[in-house]
Parts: sequence; structure tokens; C-alpha cells
Amino acid sequence: MLAVALGGLAVNLLAMWLLHAGAEESLNLRGAYLEVLGDAFASIAVIAAAVVIQTTGILVVDPIASGLIGLFMVPRTLALIRQAVHVLMEGAPPHLDVREIEQALAAVPGAQAVHDLHVWTLTSGKDAMSAHAVITDAAPTEQITQALHDLVHERFGIEHATIQLEPAAPRPDQGQMPPRNGGRICGTSSGTICVDAPAADRAARNGGPGGV
Repeated sequence: MLAVALGGLAVNLLAMWLLHAGAEESLNLRGAYLEVLGDAFASIAVIAAAVVIQTTGILVVDPIASGLIGLFMVPRTLALIRQAVHVLMEGAPPHLDVREIEQALAAVPGAQAVHDLHVWTLTSGKDAMSAHAVITDAAPTEQITQALHDLVHERFGIEHATIQLEPAAPRPDQGQMPPRNGGRICGTSSGTICVDAPAADRAARNGGPGGV
């Protein structure tokens, strides 16, 4: 019993050393690390139990040691479950500030505001984002789309971003502004993005509410 526990402890310590760095970044590796950590403490408990049994003959020490190891792993297991559920429920990544992302996007030249901003984790180390950006009528859609994508990628590390552009509502003193491209505002950045102009603008352009 003692010899097997010593051999198991050596293997578990080696596995913990190999998994430690990756456990900080990957939820899967963190689960594997906790499994090996539990095995390592189990080996220590078995070593202690073997010594006690050999010197005192008290056999109940073995199940007591097993129970203590289980109690030791409960809080770490619950923490791992919470992290997994957070990813499955598409919660915001804890290392990203959604408010900070919103303010940064709204500060891009040509953008007026950002709404319906959502950030979630696809898998460990890969975050995704979707948002609606209100842009000025004179803003070049292709350039502003590229600028928004570059910002979230370079500053926040978000590789998969879906950003929908919306024209700003005209001020009352300006009257109705005719939309570009026959009712749509289009731009390209990793694909073509077209945004419908407001229905009121399309109706005014086509002669009233019944226009098509």
C-alpha cells in the first residue's frame, strides 16, 4: 500500500507540473489539473494512512483519509462547475469590461453611439461580440467597420465580432435625409455589410408611406 502510494504521488506531481500553466487558460485543462490534484492529495492521504496502520494497526484511518480528500476537492469542483455554467449560459467573460468596450467603440471617429452590445465566451480563450453602432451620415462605412473590428481585436482580444451599422436619426432642423444606396448603407470588412435605412426615410424617398 505504501509503495504504490509513493509511486502514484510521484506521477501525480509530474502531471501537475505539466498541466499547471495550461490550467490558467483552458477550462478543460483546469478540470484535468483538479483531477490530478485530487489524486496527488489522495496519494498523500494513503501514505499517511499506511504509516498509521503499520504502526498502530487502526484500519479505520484509511476511510477517514478518503473522506477528508473528498471534502478538500468539493469547493474546487464547485468553482469549476460555476465557470463551465457561465460559459454555457453565454455570460460576459470576467476579464472583459462590457462598459469599457462600449465606450471605446463609441469613441471611434464616425461613430455616435453603441447599443445592444453583447460579449460572451465561445470556448476557453475565444470570445465573441455583437453590437449595433450608430454612425454619422457622412461616415465611410467600409473604413469605420474596419476600425471597429480592429479596435475590439487589438485592444480587447476579441477575434469574432459582428457589428451592425445604423445611420443616425436626422436632427429636426435638417429634415429627412435621403438614405444612400437606395435605402441601404453598405460597407465591406471581412464580407459585405448592408444596413437598412429607417422606414420613414424610405417612405419619404419613394413618395409617401405606400412607396416601395
